[in-house]
Amino acid sequence: MTENVNALSTEQYFLISILEAFKRSKQLTGEEAMKMFSYYDLFDYINKNYYNLHFNGVAYILDVIDEYISDFDKYSAE
Repeated sequence: MTENVNALSTEQYFLISILEAFKRSKQLTGEEAMKMFSYYDLFDYINKNYYNLHFNGVAYILDVIDEYISDFDKYSAE
């Protein structure tokens, strides 16, 4: 049996799922969503908080991301 080196890890699949849900919820293009995820360093944030987030529903996770973005903007402006 050979190992599939192209298979996504559970964490990678989770990140992609959240990115897609975020894109749909904000009615963004894929490029726009990626730019936001990069600007706000959301991939790193979600990765670091994977164990706290992965068992929650998508709506909750999107609320957490919105709060993170709001806090990021608030503290960046100071």
